[in-house]
Amino acid sequence: MSKKTYDDDDGRVIADMSDLDRQPMLLPRFRRKREDPEPDAQQMSREDRMVIIKSAIGASLLIGGIFIAAGALVIWILTMVL
Repeated sequence: MSKKTYDDDDGRVIADMSDLDRQPMLLPRFRRKREDPEPDAQQMSREDRMVIIKSAIGASLLIGGIFIAAGALVIWILTMVL
């Protein structure tokens, strides 16, 4: 297979793809990322983590409650109309 030449090609590289490997089709390889914790990173205290967890659970329960209330309202309206 020969390299194609184009009339409008000026030789500049837009995105270098030479470092990319082809992924296997049947058994994909997942590379594990090596993450070194930063020495200057501050660790959260137990109380801070609990506040964040409680806030996330409260927000998800609020959104779920809104969806359940909207569904109940739609069912109630449909039973009144029909």
